[in-house]
Amino acid sequence: MNVRLALSKDIDFLLSLESECWDSHLRASRDELLRRIAAFPQGQFVIEIDGIIFGVLYTQRICTIDALKNGSFKAQFDLHRPDGSIIQLLAIAVRSYGGQNLAAVLRNYALQKARESGIFDVVAMTRCGRFRPYLESLATSSGGNSSVESSIDDPLVIKSAYMDYVYSYKDPTIFFHKSGGANILEMVHDYREEDIANCGYAVLIHYDVMSLDLSASSACRQEIADISSNRNSVSSHGELSTLICAQIQKITQRFEPEMAPSKTDPFMTILDSLGLLILHSWLEEYLSIKLDSTFLFNHFTALLVEDRLVRGFRKESLVSSRIMSNRCRSQCNDIAIVGVALKFPREVLSLGALWKMLVTKSTTFSEVPFDRFDVNSLDFQAQFRDSNIYYN
Repeated sequence: MNVRLALSKDIDFLLSLESECWDSHLRASRDELLRRIAAFPQGQFVIEIDGIIFGVLYTQRICTIDALKNGSFKAQFDLHRPDGSIIQLLAIAVRSYGGQNLAAVLRNYALQKARESGIFDVVAMTRCGRFRPYLESLATSSGGNSSVESSIDDPLVIKSAYMDYVYSYKDPTIFFHKSGGANILEMVHDYREEDIANCGYAVLIHYDVMSLDLSASSACRQEIADISSNRNSVSSHGELSTLICAQIQKITQRFEPEMAPSKTDPFMTILDSLGLLILHSWLEEYLSIKLDSTFLFNHFTALLVEDRLVRGFRKESLVSSRIMSNRCRSQCNDIAIVGVALKFPREVLSLGALWKMLVTKSTTFSEVPFDRFDVNSLDFQAQFRDSNIYYN
């Protein structure tokens, strides 16, 4: 796998990607692609595998974000300035290859190049890939209520629905950018008038390049590559589980020592559903692999993930990991914990701490605090007589 600059001689491959990845009204022409390469040759990247181009990312330099959001999809290509201080991601198009997350590799490469060039801000006018089905589902869920169905065509209702959908991070494109470190700045209406699937909206996103941990991402991928090529050292490796625990702290924003997750804490006791999605995406990007959607449910601790992804290169570890996963599925396939609400006992401050208390069979029994109620004032004889407790 190799990331290099796009060349004019690649045009046939690039046109093929346009045809495969974009609807007709979003595709760039041959002349437009050649213009991008000629205008900003150091900002167009392709990912090549065995001499075949599997993905491309186009960028340009612009001077202000306001010029971008006040323009339109077709006018954006006139904003390029050689001395622009902001990088705009124009488009990413990739083919599927062995389940690997090629889009994330290209994006992170472009962000790293921006940082090396002294550019701190990277923006994009992206779009949702599945908003239209979501909008239609709102009408379907109305149960045939004509007033609700007709309101779906109301611009204010569409705007509200679009914002709700974008900020839910359920859309694959939005989640791709969000999990890569982007922030959503605003929704821009009438940016792509022909984009019926998005009702003309675009989503303005921003990457603060200096705050992104791009070096850690590259280091982790290189580390896994080294492990893959040197299986004799795998058994002593423990870095991936450490990285996972550190990432969980970033997701939960809990950095106190007593809140630090251990390598054996089940993810579901620490992270909610969005946190699990972010962790899942982080693993895919850092390791440049594609994981099954149920991976973190079958490998539900940092150690189990490490065993499968790193030590799993050894056959015996693969077998033990499968046995563990099968046990989990056979024991838990009838139960789904979708939420927890409780008051924690005594020194237990988190779900992770509660889990530790349970697995260690600890007790939190103590005398009833006097400020709660006076236990000596209770009539226990009356309690046994008619199942009531009476206060003096």
